Amino acid sequence: MGTEQEIFVKDIIEKVIGHPVFHAAVIILAAVCADKFLNRRILKYVSKKIQNKSEENAGRYKTIFSVISKIITVIIAFLTVVWVLQLLFNISPASLIAATGIAGAALGLGAQSLVKDSINGFFILMEDQFNVGDYVTIEGFEGRVQAVSLRMTCVESFDGDRMYIPNGTISRVINHSKENRNVIISIPVSYDENIDNAIKEMEEIAAGLKDKIDCIIDEPTVLGVDMLDASSVNIKLVMPCVPGMQYRCRREALRIIRGEMKERGLEIPYAHMTIINKQ
Repeated sequence: MGTEQEIFVKDIIEKVIGHPVFHAAVIILAAVCADKFLNRRILKYVSKKIQNKSEENAGRYKTIFSVISKIITVIIAFLTVVWVLQLLFNISPASLIAATGIAGAALGLGAQSLVKDSINGFFILMEDQFNVGDYVTIEGFEGRVQAVSLRMTCVESFDGDRMYIPNGTISRVINHSKENRNVIISIPVSYDENIDNAIKEMEEIAAGLKDKIDCIIDEPTVLGVDMLDASSVNIKLVMPCVPGMQYRCRREALRIIRGEMKERGLEIPYAHMTIINKQ
């Protein structure tokens, strides 16, 4: 009796192990394990990369990880489906791939812009062209980057307008936040002033700007006379400042320079109007 039961159980096990459904289940389980293993390895690599990185760069690495993870999952899922269909229904992989290729071509024709946006967005992230928080000019629209995805970039202008730009249309980008910025100020001085004395006074004013404005990273430089305008002699001043802070730096510098010039008796020319009353 025991022998018959053992034979029966053995037959059942052999039938289960030899059945295509069991093989398909093993393949699916192996595919899930492979997907999790690869994604964990990539996540571990990305975690090391984002250590001591800024929030923007960390976000970029996370987005890239998400894209790569999805690509790996899709590839593993596709190969698993092909293998399982071959086992269960004896469908040739060649015919399945051909059918998938035809369907992909039809889908691609209807979603060319979406594919283009996604590919361009991937390279924007990989090449670190800009990150969230950067002040940029994209296709003539200037503002701060609010969001970057594979498909679209959101830029908000200074007055609050938001532009949603498909990544596939982005061909020219000016990033104003990548490197240190030079703020250039042209300061008008009256023709009645002694120009050499005015330049010396401006050098003294410029020397104190770094201590008064925290976004200036190096000593400002007075380059000298820049232009002989209709009513003024313009002296050019250059100030290296922190990326993204150039506008605040310029406003603060103009306020301080205006007050210093008034205290030192340097006249700032302004338009005059002469009214002649003929009677």
